[in-house]
Amino acid sequence: MGLGGATTFTPLLTIAIADVPSRDAGLGSGIVNVAQQVAAAFAVAVLATVASSRTTTLLAEGHSQASALDGGYRLAFAVALLCIVVAFGLAFAILRSPTPAEDRDPADLLAAETPEDVEAQV
Repeated sequence: MGLGGATTFTPLLTIAIADVPSRDAGLGSGIVNVAQQVAAAFAVAVLATVASSRTTTLLAEGHSQASALDGGYRLAFAVALLCIVVAFGLAFAILRSPTPAEDRDPADLLAAETPEDVEAQV
């Protein structure tokens, strides 16, 4: 993982558990961390398969080993780049800013609170 991964994990974790009640923060954090680990393992497996498959194809076509490896890794990086571009596009199209509390209907805010939440605030 490079600098990009290290600088994004903490903000993503913060965003992911922002609306989780404090009593469930550990559970929410654990779920996010497990999801990140599983997704990373899956991504590495897919990209390694793409690179290996392309390398094998290029070797069968008579390319040198160095050229075939280069072609396999280039394709894997292109697939990774495409996935990142698609993810950014989906994020900008789907994600919206939360409505500020002052713009919400007070009745909705009161209905959303459970008796345990009210007791915890007192």
